[in-house]
Amino acid sequence: MATVKSKGPSVASSSMADEHKWQAQSDLRTLMDAHAIHKDKARHARVKAHAKEQLSMLKNVSTSKPTPKLVVPTK
Repeated sequence: MATVKSKGPSVASSSMADEHKWQAQSDLRTLMDAHAIHKDKARHARVKAHAKEQLSMLKNVSTSKPTPKLVVPTK
């Protein structure tokens, strides 16, 4: 029995190539945004302040105890 060779890329590989291309484009936009933020001193300072705030909030969440369940009386 002879095997039949495909004459082009499969739909799955084409879809994967599209996904990789989209990811590369998205990553490039992210890197360009990061570069612009680093060049803008005021914007970079705001980002750092916001990051510091977020870290503080996360520390509070990670060290806090769960709140007890609220019991609602039934009639």
